[in-house]
Amino acid sequence: MTIDTAQLRAQNTLLHDQYTFYPAHVTVKHWQLRDLIHATDMGRGMSHDSVIYPVHNTIRQLSFDGSDQPLFEFQFEPRCVRVQNGIVAAGGVYDQTCGPRRPSLGSSLSRLTRPPASSPGLFCVGNIATKETYSGEIFTGEAINNAVTLYDNATKALVCNNDHLLYFLSIGSASFAVEDQFRFTSALNHASISPDNSTVVACGDSNQVYVCNRGAYGWVKTHTIEIGSESGFSTAFHPNGVLFGVASQDGVARLYDVRKHSKPLVEVPSSRREENHGAFRCLKFSEGPEDIMFISEHSGRVHMVDLRDFSNHQVLHLPYYSRPPKSMHHYYPEEWSQRSIRSARSGRSDLSNSSSEYMAGSDISLDSEPQITPITDHATNYAPPVYSAFSAAPPSSSSSSRVSLPALNSGESRRLTYREHDISGMCWSPYDGGSLLVGTEMGITSWRVNVKSRRVFPSYDVC
Repeated sequence: MTIDTAQLRAQNTLLHDQYTFYPAHVTVKHWQLRDLIHATDMGRGMSHDSVIYPVHNTIRQLSFDGSDQPLFEFQFEPRCVRVQNGIVAAGGVYDQTCGPRRPSLGSSLSRLTRPPASSPGLFCVGNIATKETYSGEIFTGEAINNAVTLYDNATKALVCNNDHLLYFLSIGSASFAVEDQFRFTSALNHASISPDNSTVVACGDSNQVYVCNRGAYGWVKTHTIEIGSESGFSTAFHPNGVLFGVASQDGVARLYDVRKHSKPLVEVPSSRREENHGAFRCLKFSEGPEDIMFISEHSGRVHMVDLRDFSNHQVLHLPYYSRPPKSMHHYYPEEWSQRSIRSARSGRSDLSNSSSEYMAGSDISLDSEPQITPITDHATNYAPPVYSAFSAAPPSSSSSSRVSLPALNSGESRRLTYREHDISGMCWSPYDGGSLLVGTEMGITSWRVNVKSRRVFPSYDVC
């Protein structure tokens, strides 16, 4: 049997045209650390219908019915956050925003009498069910904490610090402690752990990716991968535990097989490798059978790679505004752009030298570069835009603790002033059959994955 995959790509995009926008002020406190929105799971009475994100030193929960409420007020402004099994963990650094202090459950930081001489790392945990927070020991790490990963039902955590150490934390009901630590040769920017909790991959300010495995007496670094890129900023494991990805600041993402990682399975270049806006910041996988890898650029664009067919590589251009919001949580965008999905396909599975083809999917016109066939049938490479209104939550009796957001509807054609917005985070949610969520300083936008196109073939020949 022969399957016509070319026809499949020509007729379907990886995401539905319809999207939903939720106003939200996602605060970015470090210009390179942009993994700040995370979907909730089913643990401890939670559901798949919300995301958490930071607003200065507050962690908020945005539900997909449009309601938005604060969860915790930490004693610092997070640079990284994560949620699992009803537990929220946040990391950061001691700076001028950390005082004065208010006492909190188990908080040693609140007992500081004077600022430290350096800028050590901070770590805090919050329980969504009880609304309690605790910060454990005074400091976690000698410098800024760049990333946190929760695992084992949020009883364990990985914390990446600029002091070259990866901290392994044990999280209890009212405290946490450092169980182990592992030193690397450079500042660590991100680490991920496999679904079976047996393998850790970490990256940092070097051209190396570190692979660690659990040994009889603790964690052991088993492999060092030379990737040819400086400053890795994001890692992730596929749900199957076999594949993992690494995204670097120079605009190259690589996919590896954990069983044989001497050479990447595929290399995905940014649409703007020579620009700061094209730096890769965040890499995620879909968690269902859709088999998609997502990589966010610094501004305006998200790459989507079909893991069943590496040549099917699409770039999502985010909606943008021409005017800033009038306030943090209540505003009606005056002008809302169309978003587009543009083809960035190559006929090769090794895409390391095909950046010119990907540029054809961007707004940059390169007359000397070959044109590629768009996935959509539209001459402009734009997928047809469909605007979506979300349901505003009923007014709450306490306006200070819960916010009802206005619906965003399509309007008449307007003249738009082009401005891409910096991406503050990206995550996958099982909500509504599977959705991609992307955050910017203006809000969080949700797209449903085109599940039908991922589970059917348009035609085949019996041979």
